[in-house]
Amino acid sequence: MARTSHDRSAATQRIWCGALLALTASLAILLLATPGAVAPALYWAVSSVALLTALAVVAAGECAWERMVANARAAGVVAR
Repeated sequence: MARTSHDRSAATQRIWCGALLALTASLAILLLATPGAVAPALYWAVSSVALLTALAVVAAGECAWERMVANARAAGVVAR
């Protein structure tokens, strides 16, 4: 089955979102590794962003999994 331009666009968007999440997570880990080097308020803010980023990744993975299972069921690959 040929991929449409919409599929390629969605795949490209997912790649860039993944790269952005990885960059955010790596910066948060760097700041969290040195808590004494930054102000307590910044440390708290970075910790909160890291937690929200992790939750967003889990939610996106769950949505992608549900979409993949729904597509497989619609194609008859997976039975209920």
